[in-house]
Amino acid sequence: MLKNLIHKLNIYEKYNKLVTREGKRIFIRTVYTLSVCTAAIIFIWYCGIVNLSAKHQKNLLPEIFMENSVQAAQQKITFTTKEPEAVSKVAGTGNLTGASVTGASVTSASVNSGSVTNGKESENSKIGSDKAAGAVNSTGAAIKPKEQVKEPEKKVQDTGAAKVQTAMDAQKVQKTIYKGANTTKVALTFDDGYNKKTVIKVLDILKKYEVKSTFFIIGSVLDDYPEVWKRAIAEGHQICNHTLNHASLTKLSDQQVRNEITGWETSVKKVLGQEYLDRMKKEFPYLRLPGGGGNKSDRILSIAQSCGYKVIGWNLETNSSIINPMKKNHTSAEISVKIEQHIVNNCSKGSIILLHFNQYDIPRLDGIVAGIKKRGYSMKTVTEVIGK
Repeated sequence: MLKNLIHKLNIYEKYNKLVTREGKRIFIRTVYTLSVCTAAIIFIWYCGIVNLSAKHQKNLLPEIFMENSVQAAQQKITFTTKEPEAVSKVAGTGNLTGASVTGASVTSASVNSGSVTNGKESENSKIGSDKAAGAVNSTGAAIKPKEQVKEPEKKVQDTGAAKVQTAMDAQKVQKTIYKGANTTKVALTFDDGYNKKTVIKVLDILKKYEVKSTFFIIGSVLDDYPEVWKRAIAEGHQICNHTLNHASLTKLSDQQVRNEITGWETSVKKVLGQEYLDRMKKEFPYLRLPGGGGNKSDRILSIAQSCGYKVIGWNLETNSSIINPMKKNHTSAEISVKIEQHIVNNCSKGSIILLHFNQYDIPRLDGIVAGIKKRGYSMKTVTEVIGK
């Protein structure tokens, strides 16, 4: 039989195909191991069948094993004061019926208990017999009654609390300041600083009317004419952060945004000195975002705040309201006249006005300053207008 099996498995042919000794040695070892394992499995299976058949023929359970099974059930089940007695009676009268063995598994078992007819004792006996029946199977093994297993409590995230916390975190981010206190003070602010002659003209007009202003100058521009910015500081104006390269911050990564802000500090320290930078960060730590990009972004605002800045916006400007709509069909002079009217007429208490050093905003600056004064407003730095 074994020879036929080996022949069918082509053991010899596979062995002869091997070339090296090592390969043949491994092959023989593998075949030998598989043969031993197969024989062992067959032997164990055979022993199990014989053992189960013997138990089935006897159809009796050892009395001691039965008692141990009932005791195991009693440890898990709490009976009334009469129940232990009922269980012992069940152990004496119970018999196994309908037990059938298939292979190595017992398919069914039932324990029938005799009836006890003594008042309350009969009721307790029935309870005990039912529970004892659940505690013993046909092989005599004790089956522990099902216990209610407490599932580990799942940690449920309180989404409501999480949302509240998120809202609180958002509130901690200081929002952009668009307007100052409700007073007759207004802030005349200027951005960028590209044209040296225009910057000088602005300084001359402000000096003429004794107006103090806040300049938001690009870091890369500070280096071009440091003497002009030193004059502005000497005349009482504020020079504040407008980033290093005037990049659109919303398109940059967190680190790139930080580099734009801190890069400006490097430039101002080089031009105006460490002492001015320290004073600015302490007394008027203002940052204006290029084009206002990020004025309502918590990400940008939180980075600015972490760098020690308050973001300053505006509530009155000329670029989107006058220049862009008119520059295709009107001359620079016409646009400048319209800008003067727009600023003077729409200026209100606490206004933060945004102008640029360009060919549209500056030509009529003299009229703008005079018109604002005529309306009863005084022009001050951002610090004085916002009161911080």
